[in-house]
Amino acid sequence: MLLLKNCKLLNESATKDILIEGNRIERIASDIRENAEVMDLKGLFVMQGAIDAHVHFDDPGNTEREDFEHGSKSAIAGGVTCVIDMPCTSKPPVIDEEAFNKKLSVVGEKAYCDFAFYGGIDGKDNRYLEHMRSLKDVVGFKCYATSPEGFNRIDRGMLFEALSVSKKPILLHAEDNEVVEHFTEKYKESQDPLDWQNARPPIAEALAIKSASYIAHSTEGSLHIVHVSSRDGAIAVREGKEIADISAETCPQYLLLNSEHLEKLGTIAKTSPPIRENKDNAFLWDCLMNNTIDFVASDHAPCKREEKEREIFEAYSGIPGVRTLLPLMVSEGYNKKRITLERMIEVLSTAPAKRYGLYPKKGALSVGSDADLVAIDMKEEWVLEEEYSPFDGWKLKGKVKKTFLRGELVYDGELLNTKKRGRYVYAH
Repeated sequence: MLLLKNCKLLNESATKDILIEGNRIERIASDIRENAEVMDLKGLFVMQGAIDAHVHFDDPGNTEREDFEHGSKSAIAGGVTCVIDMPCTSKPPVIDEEAFNKKLSVVGEKAYCDFAFYGGIDGKDNRYLEHMRSLKDVVGFKCYATSPEGFNRIDRGMLFEALSVSKKPILLHAEDNEVVEHFTEKYKESQDPLDWQNARPPIAEALAIKSASYIAHSTEGSLHIVHVSSRDGAIAVREGKEIADISAETCPQYLLLNSEHLEKLGTIAKTSPPIRENKDNAFLWDCLMNNTIDFVASDHAPCKREEKEREIFEAYSGIPGVRTLLPLMVSEGYNKKRITLERMIEVLSTAPAKRYGLYPKKGALSVGSDADLVAIDMKEEWVLEEEYSPFDGWKLKGKVKKTFLRGELVYDGELLNTKKRGRYVYAH
């Protein structure tokens, strides 16, 4: 047993102790006295581990960018105890049961944090409905309205069928293909970073969300919009929620970065959809607080050095983010009074756990839940060092000091032990 003493917890005026037995939280109370290993967390705020519900760890098949070991170590260092990995950047992509089993056999030997997978719906997979039925252990299905590298977009008919048959959320990268193709053709020869924004305007996001929302309404399906980037997109989500089962996420880059960063940093700040403007940043913070947007994820997508050192339209679109997700939300969200502490915890952990059927095993700090915990010094100031991140060099306030995975201290200023402990988490 492990006894964590003097923990600052949400909504508690006095500190509490947390007793952990095995993998789970056994008791939360004042001044617990038990024959157990004792760890004093005086002065630290303790919350349930963050869940990053949108990562691309590129394993297997694209490990020259990153493998699951590196990605999951970064997660633990950032207070993320569970990730949900996307299907589209591994080879083969997880669009059928065979690919799922292969991926699980490979990354299960490398994981330092707990994890789950999404299945994918590829626009050129004629057997996609059959394959969706076979993927019983994924927590949702990812698809694209416009084609990314190595994956094929689906049309509205496929989206209609997918939403009609799936009992799990259908996740949509929402950018209208016609709009993106039109403006990409117009600007593709440009070397101006701001033309990456012009090639994928907010109207593309809003149109795709509006269309998908009506399809979700017509099918009574469950739709999730990934990485909402703009005011227009968030308004479309809000309107869609009035008629359908829709949830949405945004990312720190859309909350904190704008065209000034894109112009200054160029390809380092290139993402799909693009980062927007100050007005979009402020509106998205408001949408987090009023529940229009349900949670925050990183869209973690690192790459090789040479993939960023290209012209703007040729460079890789994506940034690392799993390690910086929680620190950025603490420093730039809670400590700058853009979000309450209670809501911050909800959007980082509870809400994604509930959406994907992992709660209360994950996403809760309560008796019986997995003892996935993170201890944070909310006042410590430090400088973030993250290669090829637009947040590299930022001065932050609030630092992860300790991370516990299912009751075991796995990070204490540095990653502890070399044994891999991550497990696949099944929805219920």
